[in-house]
Amino acid sequence: MNCRRCKRLSCYIWNVRGLGDADKCGVVRSAVSAASPSILCLQETKLTSPSRFKLATIVPRSLSGHALVDAVGASGGLLTAWDASCFNLVSQRAGRFSLTVELVSTVDDLRAFVTNVYAPCVDADRDAFFDELLSLELPLLDRKYTWSNMRDQPTLMRLDRAFINLPWASALCDSTLCSAVRETSDHVPLVLTATSAIPVSPLFRYEKGWAFYEDYCAMVAHVWQRPCNQVADPVLRLSKKLKWVRAESKKWARSRFRPDAVISSCRNVIDLIDRLEEVRWLSAGESMLRTLAKKQLATHLKIKSIYWRQRYAIRYCKLGDENTRFFHACASARLRKNKIHVLYNGSAPVYTHEAKERVLSDFYTGLMGSSVGSSFDFDLRAMYSPLPSLSGLDAPFTEEEAFRALSRLRSDAAPGPDGFSPGFFKRFWPVVKADLLRFFEVFHCGHSSLQPLNQALIVLLPKRDDVATADGFRPISLQSTVLKLLCKIITNRLQPFMPELVSLDQSGFIRGRNITDNFAYAAELVQCCHKRKTPTIVIKLDFRKAFDSVDWDALDQILGARGFSSTFRSWVRVILRTGRAAVLLNGVPGRWIDCRRGLRQGDPLSPYLFDIVADVLQELIVGDTSDVRLRHPLVDDLPCPVIQYADDTLMLLRADDAQLRRARCLLESFPRATGLAINFAKSAFVPIHVPDGDARSLAAIFGCPLAAFPQKYLGLPLTASKLRVCDLDHLVVTLEKRAPGWKGSLLPSGGRLILTDAVLSALPSHAMSVILLHGTTVDRADRTRRGMLWKGRSQCSGGDCQVAWRELFSGEITPWARWVRRWYGEFGIAQAPSALDTPIWRTFKKVFALYRQLTVVAAGSGVTVSFWLDNWHNAGPLFARLPALFSHCTQPTISVADALRASGLLLPLQPRLTAVAEMELDVVSAAMREVRLAGGIDARSLPGGGTFRSSDVYNLMLISGVSLPLNNANWDNFAPTKVRIFFWIARHGNTRTRAFLHRLGYLTSDACPFCSAPEELHHMLFSCPRLGPLRAALGVPATAVANDLEGICDIFGAPIIHLHDATRHTAILLVLWIVWKSRNRKVFDNVLTPPRQLSSMVSAHCMLWLNRLPKKLPRLPVEAWCASVCEALNSLV
Repeated sequence: MNCRRCKRLSCYIWNVRGLGDADKCGVVRSAVSAASPSILCLQETKLTSPSRFKLATIVPRSLSGHALVDAVGASGGLLTAWDASCFNLVSQRAGRFSLTVELVSTVDDLRAFVTNVYAPCVDADRDAFFDELLSLELPLLDRKYTWSNMRDQPTLMRLDRAFINLPWASALCDSTLCSAVRETSDHVPLVLTATSAIPVSPLFRYEKGWAFYEDYCAMVAHVWQRPCNQVADPVLRLSKKLKWVRAESKKWARSRFRPDAVISSCRNVIDLIDRLEEVRWLSAGESMLRTLAKKQLATHLKIKSIYWRQRYAIRYCKLGDENTRFFHACASARLRKNKIHVLYNGSAPVYTHEAKERVLSDFYTGLMGSSVGSSFDFDLRAMYSPLPSLSGLDAPFTEEEAFRALSRLRSDAAPGPDGFSPGFFKRFWPVVKADLLRFFEVFHCGHSSLQPLNQALIVLLPKRDDVATADGFRPISLQSTVLKLLCKIITNRLQPFMPELVSLDQSGFIRGRNITDNFAYAAELVQCCHKRKTPTIVIKLDFRKAFDSVDWDALDQILGARGFSSTFRSWVRVILRTGRAAVLLNGVPGRWIDCRRGLRQGDPLSPYLFDIVADVLQELIVGDTSDVRLRHPLVDDLPCPVIQYADDTLMLLRADDAQLRRARCLLESFPRATGLAINFAKSAFVPIHVPDGDARSLAAIFGCPLAAFPQKYLGLPLTASKLRVCDLDHLVVTLEKRAPGWKGSLLPSGGRLILTDAVLSALPSHAMSVILLHGTTVDRADRTRRGMLWKGRSQCSGGDCQVAWRELFSGEITPWARWVRRWYGEFGIAQAPSALDTPIWRTFKKVFALYRQLTVVAAGSGVTVSFWLDNWHNAGPLFARLPALFSHCTQPTISVADALRASGLLLPLQPRLTAVAEMELDVVSAAMREVRLAGGIDARSLPGGGTFRSSDVYNLMLISGVSLPLNNANWDNFAPTKVRIFFWIARHGNTRTRAFLHRLGYLTSDACPFCSAPEELHHMLFSCPRLGPLRAALGVPATAVANDLEGICDIFGAPIIHLHDATRHTAILLVLWIVWKSRNRKVFDNVLTPPRQLSSMVSAHCMLWLNRLPKKLPRLPVEAWCASVCEALNSLV
């Protein structure tokens, strides 16, 4: 692996627990000498004013510089030492619990502060301390714990840590933390290695930013059109052309200046011309040069941002709302986390690249490069009936189909071995489509091999932070885009048929099926069994490398049994059998492995093929014809429920010896047939209302360890009883991990808003869709989200929030629904036994009233419509229109079908109605004579029409569903997010004007910096005399007044009425932003902005913001408007 020229240092960190013993000092000195660190940090030395001789017995001779903090009594003491040939001491500061030294390198300009800390640990303050650091904690790569009490049943803890700040991460981006051998003490020594080396992978990667250069686009078109007549095979021709473009792209990239150099030059030119403008008029050429420099600056800033965004692709940030430092830091953090420093070959650790590559290649060769075969001991074809509609899957491929599939691929998805991402093919679709369509044609006919293109790189993602074995990684395959596009086309064809092919209890990857429905179904079943005190066994199965273990022969037989055509099956065989893969170790590919089994994770087609294979388990249990059939724990005429989301499988069995033995037999038959091996030792066996002795004997049948609730299923806590606050702690911990303070400190306000909305709000929303969260959990989650939004860290005080937190929030059939309707009816209309009133059902009952208020029902059969509670007849529910009669009702949940019998209206009422109730009964009886139920489905919808969605409830509940003035104008535009946030805050009256700060007591005067009037926001925008030229240039009448921001659209809208709505709103915010910036120049720099400079600011901002407009919107009207404003401003000089 090639590395750039770099700086390198290492730091040895160890809590030695006392250095009074001479022998122990010798052990410490020997261990430090063997590590040869640049810096040494020892904690808890328990030394007071040690002599030079004593220090010589501890510190090697190479570390001649040192600083000390004496121990207090028999505890504490710090020692920091460094190599004087590498560093000079600039300063040092000693505290009671810390020692900070400032070191400067003797060979370059590297300057670093090293703080050695040993202090009492108070749990209540620890998290706040870590958050306040705004630092990155280096993950310990090869251990989970750093301290042990060394007893027979030891207590293990992570007490020792290392932090670096953002400047360190930028200068020494490849910083790692590993452990050393614990020769003495009860703490593990830590070795921090830091270098500025950024590994440069030998693999070619297409950069999205290249498409901004016209000469690159011309080069690609020229190279692709080279004659290639000597190659007849379209697959070989396509592979050859990609090689040509790859070679020419490398040459072109070497000939270009780096974006950093262009950015620096553009800034120097702009600054020079700006300074020149202050002393004389600019010539036409100078003005054009500045304009060109600004355009180049904007382009290369975007290219630089795209460069780092490709190296840390996050889906919750949009281009323009992030900055390069954020992605640079995130990419460096991911490099530190994902870099594999050590692997265990059995019990022996290996550190060299060659040894690690050998361990990984041997493991994946055994996993994917060999086939164990399959044997069906059941009749596969008897289990299924073929679906004749599948015959359309093997139709010829079309250009529209290919382009639609390409459009659905992420442009910035990681490329395969050829180095070209989907963004390349989207950008150059007119150039490459002819060769791609010829390739699809020969593939459809079966006349070509995919081997030149069917290659993949296996990226290893650690499942946990302390992974050090080959099986502890999740292998994700990076395919070539051409093959991924082919699989995507086939996937799009297969997608509509998946609901028919796969059981209703399998919801993984199936459109229209929801992961939350699976969890709700599982929770309801578990809680029903618990409430009815039914002896039940809940088994959560663990599949061993599920995707990588699927047998190809078994898959082919299953596809044949399901009715797939021979053509479609041959496509799948070719895609699988011609594939090769290489493991990517720290950016370097290993040797190629010829695949013999498994489905690639990362292939669009693999999830659907896996669902079809996993569905065999469902059919095997449902179609079991043995004497001991697996029965539902609660219902005799139903089979054992098997709830699946991909390979996350949950089974509920009766606590019966014969039932469990039959289940074990079927679960052993399934792996023999499909290759999907079940790891019973890692599966969870949870008994419900089963005595302990019986539970142990039943668990022995399966070979599973006994477990207890709550169990984590699909990311949420599954339990048989009501959830406790502590059961939801993992949700808050996950939120805090997603929002470290260093990320927020690098993001602007717009980026923090998107991070808060798309990530920190999505996690609790997912949980709240099926679980009623405790108030404590909601408060902790809101605290994290609030802190990230306003301050960029996990917590913030009330004074940091510029707007009150609450003001920030402006009928597929499923297994769960089918089960609930069986027991409770629609919305509890059926009279369910109280024994089934489970906690999750009580949670859903709390929102039924709200749901009914927001929907109307078109009664078909009337079976699922409540006569009193639903809005089904005229305006509003009957219980609100007839309160007196409803108070005499003995069955409030009676359905419309039961109330409207053939003999007429039949309502269960108490005897002796009041006079008012009698009158209301006559009214409703007369009204019901006109009602005729037509039969069919009872359809629910919104009052205005349209399908009801949970987002509608969310929107209606926010601020009571009221749309505030200027809300659409504020957000539906293309201004930078920070500008939109600024004016959103201004709409709430919290802009930091002098009048606002005067009211808070921070200023003694509220006078406008331009005049003596109080500086409110509307004064600056509409009445301040100093900003009159700008208003005049915009055509705003001198008499125009707006007492608040709600009048802005009417006043500013007239001069730019010809613009598109969103563009007009963008122009309005641009002008207001310029006003605010010119005000800030006067307040903070005491600089008045003349009209000519206002013109320059408007032009510069307009040019930058134009890059944010969608391509479908015309730019000429905006440019014309900007030119007219600038001309008017220049004329006012």
